[in-house]
Amino acid sequence: KETGLNKSFRSVTSMFDIPKYQAFDPTGYVSLFFPLFFGFMFADIGYGLLVLLLALTAKQLTGPDTQQYTHILSVSALTTIGFDVLFGSFFGELVPAEPLWLEPFQASFYLLKVSLVIGALHMNLGVLTNLYQLIHQSKPVTTILQARDGFIGALGLSDYLGTWFSYARLLALTLATTGIALAVNLISSRLAGIPYLGSILQPITLILGHTFNYVVNLLGTTINAARLHYVEFFDLFFQGGGHRFTPFKIP
Repeated sequence: KETGLNKSFRSVTSMFDIPKYQAFDPTGYVSLFFPLFFGFMFADIGYGLLVLLLALTAKQLTGPDTQQYTHILSVSALTTIGFDVLFGSFFGELVPAEPLWLEPFQASFYLLKVSLVIGALHMNLGVLTNLYQLIHQSKPVTTILQARDGFIGALGLSDYLGTWFSYARLLALTLATTGIALAVNLISSRLAGIPYLGSILQPITLILGHTFNYVVNLLGTTINAARLHYVEFFDLFFQGGGHRFTPFKIP
């Protein structure tokens, strides 16, 4: 019986397709890399705490059919908090927090290189998985850079590089979340100086601005974490077309 993270993240794999019989099941990879990507991109301790609160609230209010999704949210929230302790962002700079590692804007080029290294590891894991899968299935071994179609197949190298650079979205989402949070804080501080209305406008701007940033980037982070698996990763080895296992039952 499947338990733990794999049981929850099975739904992420299944939303793409069911691996066919004797094909490699990537759910173990998904359970590791999905929350890793999510936490890297969401980039704020405060938003991570809100995701955790959302997951715990949904778990209490919904039935067992949604437990896998609340579990995914909980794990992703914890990785978000962990990463953002390293980045030092807590609703932007609304709550002072010193980064344990680096500040994303000051070290953006370094984080770009980190994003591409993660992307290279992720993609090469997919290539090696495809190699293992083909050997296991006793099929001819080809790689993403090797052609059965002559010279034209070598042009796949450009596709490989294009796919690799798409992992720069890890940095892009990090900067987007942090940047909007900082902008909201700056605007609210300027509004605070308006006579009479400042004390009203500042908290309203903070609440609405951070709520907007939280919702938009929660959706964006989830979609992009899924995309890095469905488009960039699964395309390297995934063999779909399988059927969900249904245990035999005696009436």
